Amino acid sequence: MSRLKAVVRNNYVILSKMTVVTLIMYFSLAWLSSNYRLGLDLVDGESCLPYTAYIIDLNDKNITRGDFFAFESKGMGPFYPDKTQVIKIATGMPGDKVTVDENVRVNMQKFGETNHLKEGGKLYKLGKRLKDYLRDETIPEDKIFALATHPRSYDSRYWGYVSKEQVIGRAIPLF
Repeated sequence: MSRLKAVVRNNYVILSKMTVVTLIMYFSLAWLSSNYRLGLDLVDGESCLPYTAYIIDLNDKNITRGDFFAFESKGMGPFYPDKTQVIKIATGMPGDKVTVDENVRVNMQKFGETNHLKEGGKLYKLGKRLKDYLRDETIPEDKIFALATHPRSYDSRYWGYVSKEQVIGRAIPLF
């Protein structure tokens, strides 16, 4: 009978340890998922950013110029439905001067061109023309001008500013 007690006690110890490990894993994953999210730049064709995978810090919404950040899309049709998670680079901040014509400039520094509006471009094919996107203005409070590094990126040069309410968090490049 003592051998049976030893087996039962041993099984009880193993079950207890497994329960503790399971609970630790559960609460660790719950904490991670409430504080962080995975962001992927998976587009058909060429990626518009230099990295493919990002960790998004849901608690860090204090975005500064040059930061990668994630936000929920709004008014980015026809390419992204509202509420799609998007990652771009904060290129212009409140008070900065933005000029969009054939070129895209923030504080007089050129960041690209308006390639989607050139003949054969995606927006050109949809009937959009450069005159629809011209701007020479100061970025308003609580807005961010978001660009990407690829010349054909669909970004703020076409759909305007990201409101700070749309920001999900800072995106930390992984690879």
